[in-house]
Amino acid sequence: MKISSRTSITPFPQVRNSLIREAKRLTDLWEAQVEDLDSQIAGAISNLQKRQTEDLAAEFDAIEQQYEGRKPKFSSSLLELSAQEPRMCKARAFSEALKVGKFFRQF
Repeated sequence: MKISSRTSITPFPQVRNSLIREAKRLTDLWEAQVEDLDSQIAGAISNLQKRQTEDLAAEFDAIEQQYEGRKPKFSSSLLELSAQEPRMCKARAFSEALKVGKFFRQF
């Protein structure tokens, strides 16, 4: 059995160029995968927001139907606050009186 003394040695510049091409190919592949993942995540977020919007709208409608035609019931502290509005105006606490008035006019 004769062992050949010749071995094929690839010159350094060829190896270097080959490694650079492989690195570029891998980088391009990873960038494409990241872009795909980003688009999948954006789609999932969009779908989640849409579902949450629909769920909240349905819940709001259910609550609106439940309280439709009913008058609001105020606690005693809110009623006291309403009674204090004229006194606040006399005491020149106009900003607080204005806030109270706006709150009760909503109803």
